[in-house]
Amino acid sequence: MKKQAGVLFSLLLILGGALALPGCRPAAGPDERLLIYNWEDYLAPETISAFEREYGIEVVVETYPDEKVLLADLLKSPEKYDLIVASNSLVENLIRLNLLAPLDLEALDNFRHLEDRFRGLHYDTKNRYSIPYLWGTTGIAFNRGEIPGEIVSWSVLWDPEYSGHLAMLSDPDEVIGAALKYLGHSINTINHAELEAAGAALREQKPLLAGYLDPQRIKDGLAEGEIWAAQCYSGDAMMIAAEHPEIVYIIPREGADLWVDNFCVPAGARNRRAAELFINFCLEPEISAANANYLRYANTNLAARRHTDPAILSHPGLYPPAEVVERCEITSSETFPEVREIRARIWRELDAE
Repeated sequence: MKKQAGVLFSLLLILGGALALPGCRPAAGPDERLLIYNWEDYLAPETISAFEREYGIEVVVETYPDEKVLLADLLKSPEKYDLIVASNSLVENLIRLNLLAPLDLEALDNFRHLEDRFRGLHYDTKNRYSIPYLWGTTGIAFNRGEIPGEIVSWSVLWDPEYSGHLAMLSDPDEVIGAALKYLGHSINTINHAELEAAGAALREQKPLLAGYLDPQRIKDGLAEGEIWAAQCYSGDAMMIAAEHPEIVYIIPREGADLWVDNFCVPAGARNRRAAELFINFCLEPEISAANANYLRYANTNLAARRHTDPAILSHPGLYPPAEVVERCEITSSETFPEVREIRARIWRELDAE
């Protein structure tokens, strides 16, 4: 499916005259450069080459393994990157730390294409600092050849039968959130007893795990058959399943984290204009759909739906029905200050090695 998405994008380039898109701002000078900090393989390659042709701006992409590294790098060098991709919970913290630059929404005329439910979310109610890119859930990807039968619950990641072949993400909010859901609690609970119970469940689980792994290592492990079941981002699971049909993704019956990844401009960015050009370019419906088709992720862009692979739109793991979405929650760090030390201690105990 990735190859098919790339071919479709190439045809769009040819037919569209190198994507001379309506509403785009004038081309920039040939000496400009845009430095993007992103997850690995989280943009269609054709997006970057098309943007470079359209605007004459060289794009350089550096990648981070998890958002702990992203945050540390921004704190250390806030001027290094022009554009980043960050989750809703990280955006919340970056705003609080004054690490993001306000966006010029007048320069982002393609913002109008976003679905209403993804505008003005609680972490940035006026979209002053963030533009939603893709969304999804964090559920379970498993190998049905190694784990037969119906999997419906987080409990599979606590099953001793699969010891050594289980993995969790290297993200404390995701890991603690999954344990809370497993126990029937809210991801955003501030109840100390519930959090302590989640910590106890995770300590019980840890000996069964191959590790707390970054998303790419989980993808590789599932693809290579070393990992049989893992906490996984929905789009990552779909990318693996496209080439390894034995991999299945489910949203557990207890519910899961629902997240939104966003484009943001760091406060110290040296090339904000190029960053906003790139954001606006990615909001163009054809470009937005091509990114989603390549990545197998759900899209925040309503106008892109008509260009999106129908198999993506109809997949219940990517576009879950309303009753499933109701069991999911968006992680909100606003609830965390009251219990920040408990969460930090739980993670230290798990991640000490």
